[in-house]
Amino acid sequence: MSNDSKKGSSTLSKKITSKGVFANKKLLIVGGVIFALVLAGSSVAIATVAVSNAKAAEEFAALSKDCEKVLSNLQGLSDWPAVLAPLENATDGFIATNLGIESRANYKAKIMEAFPDLQVAALPNYAQDEQREKSGVLTYLARTITAADGTRFQYDFSQSDIATLVTGGYGAMGAFEGEVLGSRYGLVTIETLCTGVDKKEGRGNFESDNKEETTKELLTHWDDNAMAIVGILNTINDCQEDGLWANIPCAAGNYDPSQHSYDDWTPALRDPFLNPYSSKSSQSLAVVSWCINVLGLKPNKDLTGCE
Repeated sequence: MSNDSKKGSSTLSKKITSKGVFANKKLLIVGGVIFALVLAGSSVAIATVAVSNAKAAEEFAALSKDCEKVLSNLQGLSDWPAVLAPLENATDGFIATNLGIESRANYKAKIMEAFPDLQVAALPNYAQDEQREKSGVLTYLARTITAADGTRFQYDFSQSDIATLVTGGYGAMGAFEGEVLGSRYGLVTIETLCTGVDKKEGRGNFESDNKEETTKELLTHWDDNAMAIVGILNTINDCQEDGLWANIPCAAGNYDPSQHSYDDWTPALRDPFLNPYSSKSSQSLAVVSWCINVLGLKPNKDLTGCE
């Protein structure tokens, strides 16, 4: 090969080599840029997730605080109130006929002082189905107002709201929960939202042996006790209105068992000899009882008489 040829080949080789190096550098730069963008994208994604998680945690903390307030608000009627202890298992009839005018008035005053919201649920002629349903709706409203006080669930019921709910009954109440609470909180009721908090925090019997009552349990207890108290108020109101409860005269004074005679309630003993029993076993027992308890004698061997 001539010197000129070697020189041309060497120059060409250098050009090719230098172009290859430049190309590799460009690839490295591009790769670096892509890698940096990937890292940047990952950082943005991680940061977005972190912000999202932080917001979720913040929202749950706020909801948890509200649900704690709901539980606190319901404590007043989670157990039967001590001021009404003697009436915990009392029937309407007992209140009307065993309590006197003064005692009924005293119990009413205690209810009005301790639970003023419940007086609106007491309606005349409570025994009628329509009035009972209206009373139930009004008790629900009182519960909602009580439970939601000071929380995000708080809602100011207008006169129109109350009229619609009372007139529409339980059906209107369900629609109200869906339309009003559902549109505001994404879920339907206080119970639904706070039950989720109860479960996550291990309250009740969900995931632990924690005996602390759940929102649902307290709402149920509140309802049961409130309805019983409203029933007491209705009976007292009926007695105060016209002195009658279910067409039975209400007692003027407290029932005094020492003044009651049970003679009228003692059934006349049946003489098994004059009015025998059709059952042989019953007749035999009756003869033994008659001879010993009534005549002070012993029954004969055949149980046909006393001796």
